[in-house]
This record gives sequence, C-alpha cells and structure tokens, in this order.
Amino acid sequence: MKKNYFSIFLSLWILSSCTQEKVEQYVGQPKDLRYAGVADYKCGDFFTTYQPSVFVGGGEAEFKITNVVNTSGEEIEVTNNFSIDPGNGVISFLEYNNLLPGEYTFDIAVTNAIAEVNFQNVLSFEAHQAEPSGLYYLPNLYSTYGTNMEFSTAFPNVKGGGPYTYKLNNHTDVFTIDATTGSIHLAKEYTIGDDEFKEFKLDVAVENAQGEQMQESIMDIEVLGANIGQLIFHGIAIKGDSESYGLQNLTSNNYYGTVTKELSGEEYTTVLNDSTHNPKFVGETWRRAWAGQVFPYQQEDGVITERVLVAYWSDSEESRSFLATETVDLTNYTTDAYIETSGLWRYSGGAEHVNQHLSVAIIDVTELDEGSPVASEWEILENDISDRFIQFPTDGLIKEIDLKLNGSLEVQIPEKYLGKQIQVALIADFLNPEIGALTRRFYVHELQVRAK
Repeated sequence: MKKNYFSIFLSLWILSSCTQEKVEQYVGQPKDLRYAGVADYKCGDFFTTYQPSVFVGGGEAEFKITNVVNTSGEEIEVTNNFSIDPGNGVISFLEYNNLLPGEYTFDIAVTNAIAEVNFQNVLSFEAHQAEPSGLYYLPNLYSTYGTNMEFSTAFPNVKGGGPYTYKLNNHTDVFTIDATTGSIHLAKEYTIGDDEFKEFKLDVAVENAQGEQMQESIMDIEVLGANIGQLIFHGIAIKGDSESYGLQNLTSNNYYGTVTKELSGEEYTTVLNDSTHNPKFVGETWRRAWAGQVFPYQQEDGVITERVLVAYWSDSEESRSFLATETVDLTNYTTDAYIETSGLWRYSGGAEHVNQHLSVAIIDVTELDEGSPVASEWEILENDISDRFIQFPTDGLIKEIDLKLNGSLEVQIPEKYLGKQIQVALIADFLNPEIGALTRRFYVHELQVRAK
C-alpha cells in the first residue's frame, strides 16, 4: 500500500515538473506522455485519472485510446470499459465495466498538426476483485407468452469483478437462470388461459470469491395468455437530481411559443417562453420538467419498499411539457396495439383539473422533427386522462393494488400506426391561472406500449 502511494506521489511530482512554459517552448510531434499511477482500483467502480503531462508540440492535441491489454496480452474491449477526453487525455474507467481482476496496460495516441504518436505501455494498473454490489437488470420488466421457450432477459449489471455465479432464489418451477451470465429463461412451457396473465417477482443472488449479494424483487416477468398484448416498451426512470431528470428511455421536453387550447368551453391563447416557463431545479425537486422522484411504495404482496415515479409540477407557472418514449418498433405487430399507463394526481391550493391536463399523444417517427420534437404534428388520442388516475394518498404510501384497480387505463393505438415505428407522449398542459391555481402535480407510475 505504501509503495502504491509513493509511486503516485512520484508520478505527480514528475507531471508537475513539466510546466506550461516548457511545453510552449517545444514545437514538434507530441512526446513524453506521462500518467500518474492508479492505486486500489476495484472492478466495476467509476474512476478518473489525473490529467497527464505531455509535450504537445504547439497548438492543440487530440488523445485517443488505441489499445488495452491484460497480462496475457489479450486485447480488452474499450467502449464498454473506458473512455478518454480527447482534449486533455483524462481516462475514465466506466461504472459497471466488465473488467476481471488482474493487471492492464494502456496504449494512448496523441495527435497534433505535425504527427500522431502512439505511446505504448504508458499507463498500467491492477484491478482488484471486491464483494458483489449494485446488482440490477435493465430492463427489469418483461413479458412473454407461456409457450415462448426462446425467451431470455438481458444480462445483469454488477460491480465487484467476476467470475460470477448467479442463482435464482424463487419461482424456480417456472424460470431458470444461467449461472454464468445471469440471463433468465422459462424453465418449461407455462400453462395459462388465453385471456389471463400472471406476474412473477424474482429474487436473484450473485456470488464471486469475495462474497455474495442477494436482491429481492429485482425482476418482474409477466407470463401471458395468447390474447394478451406483449410488452413492447416500458418507461424506466431513476431518481433525478440537479444534473439529470433521471429518465433512462424517456425524454422531457418543453414547448415554447404560442399555445391555443380550449379550456372550460372557451378558446385560450398564451405564449410560453424559455425564461419563465422553463425547467428549474429547486431544493430537491424539478419544476416544469418530468423527472424521477422516489416515494414509499407498497407492493401487491404487502412488502413496503421505494419506487421511482416520473413526476411533474408546474409550480404556479404556465407550461407545456412532453414526456416522450424512445422509438417504439411496431414493425412486426399488425393486429392490435395500445398504450397502458397508471399514475396519481395531487391537488394543492385548490387547483382544479379544468386547466391542468394530461394528454396522450402519438406520432409516426417519419413525421417527427428531430430538431424540435415538441413542435411536430403529434396526434392527440386523449385530451385529458388525469382524472382517471387516483388521488395521491394522504399518508404518502402509494399502493400498487390501488393503482392497478383504480389508477390505470388503456388507450388504443389507431390502426394506421400498426406495423410502423412510433413515439408516444404524455403532455402536461398547465394553462390560464385565472381559472385556477397552477399547482396540481402528476405522478406517472407506468408508461407502456403493448402489442400483438
């Protein structure tokens, strides 16, 4: 340990000895690239190096990783494990990388106006194995027909460093798990009525030489009867913060410009701008943006946990904001398709729903303006679904069973969109504060597309 820290200190001293004055005096091809050492790195953790020293030879230089090898000389895939800042050479070890324990060496190329120089073996480090942590699947909700023996989930993500051994801790009569990869499959054909479906919450454990992690309810899999629409898209979000809305396969975009809408039987027009009606992060919450927010949540089986919902709060200002899916591919689905969503509304300060709507919209991606998606010609399928959600509970505990029974709805996708690629959006409209205070809030529990 002391040797590692001494090496880093020595490396930093060498780096600091290459002053900017010396760099500016040298003109030629890049030379003398040096990185500080890496100490105590654990597999799967995020890490960034110090900025290296280099004589760039005048002007600007560009850095790139040309090769990474292990002690056996095997090349390591770069994209899913590392990145480099092309402007300053700082290397990032990506979180949830799939490095195994062992030693690794980088080759880095530096290019200026004169030449490209490849610096071999310029940085070496050792990746240490740690106890598994952070196990998750993405996506973590699947649906499959009971007869589909080709069904399989994505591989899980986990930190710590393999080799790993995965184990399924429940419902082993229905599902099986690949002990090496963690992918889950049907163990055998599952008999179910044509108009029925059953949801399974799976517990998965992962183990390496340093220990084990077990995660309850890490995966939801629906087994469907023949007449039930298969899950094609499921919106995913994590908790938002000041740097991110937390949306994983969804986007939040606000509309700016003239808005005209019928409210209480009368046409209303207003102009939204990007200084007053734009997203702002205040305290711990986004205003006028769709963002992940954590709530206490009681599962259908009674277990109380936490759940991220996608929340929207206009906070007394007018706004129009789109919560849009990524592209949903219905190319192979020509019989039937529908949008399924569930959620809650919350009144504050006497707010009414007449001027605070949640619309459902759809668009063929060939008609989408990529430069300004919210200005595209979306088709409105439902003008306001907010009153079909349930009211936010007074005790703050959201119950899955209440959402399923009373706070969910289906919106049919028109036939003209079948067999095409589409996007779906929920549009929050908060307009005309003279009708009522713009303080209502929406919480989307699920946004899905299903098809046959």
